Amino acid sequence: MRLRTYFSWSQISGECFFTELSYPKSMKITQILIVCLVAFGSVQAWALPPMTVHQTSPVEIYGKAETIFPLFIGAGVGLNIVDSFDFSVMYGLTPEPYYQVIGEAAAQFGGNSAYKDVIESAFKNNSIIRAEGDYFFESARRGWLAGGAFSYLSANGTAGIDRVLTAATGKDYSTLRQGLILAGKNPEVDIDTKMIILDVRGGYGWDVTQDFIVKASVGVAKVVWSEVSLKSGLAGFEQTAYGNSTMRTAESDIQSIINDNGISPTLGLELNYIF
Repeated sequence: MRLRTYFSWSQISGECFFTELSYPKSMKITQILIVCLVAFGSVQAWALPPMTVHQTSPVEIYGKAETIFPLFIGAGVGLNIVDSFDFSVMYGLTPEPYYQVIGEAAAQFGGNSAYKDVIESAFKNNSIIRAEGDYFFESARRGWLAGGAFSYLSANGTAGIDRVLTAATGKDYSTLRQGLILAGKNPEVDIDTKMIILDVRGGYGWDVTQDFIVKASVGVAKVVWSEVSLKSGLAGFEQTAYGNSTMRTAESDIQSIINDNGISPTLGLELNYIF
């Protein structure tokens, strides 16, 4: 036996309504409801606009080699999280030809040729840990940029009594000099130096290939803090009040020379490889 029922659905509204249709007695009302729900879902999916997928820039990790003349040569790794900003950490040094230029700049800036010897003595056998950040005005790590860096330098070398201490400070270190000569030592002292150097720059970055990016920049670097430790190797001299005062005064004078005159323009070039 057949039962008559009346149902249909509107493709426009997605609603079910009844018309005259025949169906087997075995078909249950739940099956009819399922048909209506499927039809409704199909119409709704057809009517909705496509979903917009918000894309985010991928995190880029890159290796880099860089020279900032006359301050730094080194290599490190960088991270680009935000489209317009990247950050890197590097390890390197200031080679001798570079710090000779810094010494010349200090001598010119300070008006004393002996400052060149002070700077060169302070930079001997150095190493640098450097952190850099760049902001890009146009797109991710390409185009015009502005940046800055923090460098921590440690060094150890020797400083001549005549060329560095006396000539640079204008003070008399003849007693120290004579004591070194009598002890069979060269007329020089050991110098350990620590510095914090800040630099700012502007430049441009562009693609060489899909994975390689080159940046060029100009800027200025300045020593903002230094700590100098002098040792004569003459224990008897440094333990006296006069000897201790002489060494501490020399340290203070050299620190002032470095802090006041350690400034130089810079030219930068770096190569980045995106992993």
